[in-house]
Amino acid sequence: MAFARLIQHRADDGRRRVILTEGDDAAFLDGVETTRALAASAIAAAASLADAARKRRSSTSVDIAAEFEAGRHQHQSKAIAA
Repeated sequence: MAFARLIQHRADDGRRRVILTEGDDAAFLDGVETTRALAASAIAAAASLADAARKRRSSTSVDIAAEFEAGRHQHQSKAIAA
């Protein structure tokens, strides 16, 4: 079974976003600021968390190593079944 990961991100200006990582790929999600908001959206749509995240995947890729090095993450990472 493959796994994806959700990471809560906080930009330098304080803006909160969620990052979806799958393998070596990572991208910001559109339309949600927190993993909790994403989960609420998934529940409302009767969808899995992974499917809800994939539907919101933006075209903006993320360098995860650089984000962690810069400290632009909150210590909230969730593994989800892909």
